[in-house]
Amino acid sequence: MQKVINSLAGVCLIALLTTSCAINPVTRKSEIVFMTESEEIELGRSYHEQFLSQDRIYSDAPLQAYVNAVGQNLATISHRSNLDYHFTVIDSPEVNAFALPGGYIYVARGMLAYLNSEAELAAVLGHEIGHVAARHAVRKDVRLKAEGFLGKKLFNRIGFGIDRSYNEYAQAKGLDYSQAFELEADELAVEYLVRSGYPPAAMSNVIATIESNEDFIKSSTRTGAGSQLYHGFNTHPDSSLRKVLVEQDLRQLDGSLEQARDSRHSNYLKLIDGLVFGASEHGQVIDGRFIHASSRTGFEIPAGWHSDSNSNILRLVAPDESAVIQVLSKPHFAGTTARQHLQRLLISDELHNEQALPGEDIEGWMATSTKQTREGEIPVWIATSIADDVVWIMVATAHNADKYAEDIQHTLRSFYRPANEELARAEPRRIKIIEAQPGITYHQLAAASPLGKVAEQQLRLLNGQIDPDEQPLPGSLIKIVD
Repeated sequence: MQKVINSLAGVCLIALLTTSCAINPVTRKSEIVFMTESEEIELGRSYHEQFLSQDRIYSDAPLQAYVNAVGQNLATISHRSNLDYHFTVIDSPEVNAFALPGGYIYVARGMLAYLNSEAELAAVLGHEIGHVAARHAVRKDVRLKAEGFLGKKLFNRIGFGIDRSYNEYAQAKGLDYSQAFELEADELAVEYLVRSGYPPAAMSNVIATIESNEDFIKSSTRTGAGSQLYHGFNTHPDSSLRKVLVEQDLRQLDGSLEQARDSRHSNYLKLIDGLVFGASEHGQVIDGRFIHASSRTGFEIPAGWHSDSNSNILRLVAPDESAVIQVLSKPHFAGTTARQHLQRLLISDELHNEQALPGEDIEGWMATSTKQTREGEIPVWIATSIADDVVWIMVATAHNADKYAEDIQHTLRSFYRPANEELARAEPRRIKIIEAQPGITYHQLAAASPLGKVAEQQLRLLNGQIDPDEQPLPGSLIKIVD
């Protein structure tokens, strides 16, 4: 017992030295925190700057302004209205939204595609404002640090293997807290909707959309036709549970569970007309090649490698993940050669095997170098290719050079000018808002859609009409994909 008391005394001493107490803005209870409000804001600001540097912001000034205006309106009635909030649409196909500490809130264009009114947008932003208002990021940090100290002592005392058993324990506990925070953020979103004059049933609509999208992704054999799960499926409570709890809150408010169609429904739909849907306008992978329509360029991807990207950086990853090629584009200014672009990267003081790259109407240069890692020295390949006013930069590394050197060099040498048919296929799909004609059905709309076998289900998801008996209302605005 005395050892336990001593351990607890140590924890308390550490808490006194490294933490402070603060009143939670939502619960009004005193809590131990490891981060002051100014530190929280600074952390969010630093992450936000990283987003900006990665060019992950969706390029649509009117839409950005609209989302920011809706968010700022909600923020003024939140429990932390003193913060300087920032609302940003990011260029991602995921059905996702998230908040960073200190008032930095992001919604992916993929999420916007599935919303059908300003009230539903407000529900999503209100949920994220709820995370900030209740200081969930800080509270989770406190709990993980506390369990990190007490948990390791406990597991050491009873003889569990720390590396495996404790990590699994901490992950499970972190998941529990995350789920509790999500449910609290749902409640706060409903509160903020009511206080801002939006129909609170919009929150139920959003959760129903998330649940339907999850079911669609699980059942669909397509990849890329739909979207990723909201916030990551494994870190959120089951959507059906969230929906039940939100509907309980709504009944307590006014007993109504009617679908929310606020007066700003049409305004919202008109603002997302032309929204990129699915893969980014910055390029698409088609039949083993990356095609960039706006710069009329393309290159080959090694067989078996997979790709992932944000809006400006494409990563090509080998099947065993021991090699990677990173690709990004930058503006090219007349008078600068491909070799000069490469030398300005300053990846290493020493460049070897410098050589010009072949390519029709494309100037390229390639060199090799080395990089020191914890596993030892590994080879690096660097290439730059100029196409009109764009310079493409490729940097590749491989822990198994004998296995992947040929694949890497082939890709770096493969830049070309795609044919018009390829360029047409690489144009991004976009949301198009149309007026539903009398008698039109989702089955008929799907027949003319580029979405393929899942078109009807996808169009129903986009328009929030999942029931097979539901059809577009004549004269109403609906979404199709063009």
